[in-house]
Amino acid sequence: MLGNTMIKRGVILNVPFSEKDEAKELGARWDPDLRKWFVPAGKDTRPFSRWLPEKKENN
Repeated sequence: MLGNTMIKRGVILNVPFSEKDEAKELGARWDPDLRKWFVPAGKDTRPFSRWLPEKKENN
């Protein structure tokens, strides 16, 4: 999908600490091993668009 942003449980997000509560309210989950927030597999990622990693351009 977006490089290494997919994990078995969903899509990894780049959520600043100050925005963690908002991401959690939208349904994001915390992965304690990766120490990252993620959108669970099967859940719509559109509400999380501002935290999705940018796509890398292939040159």
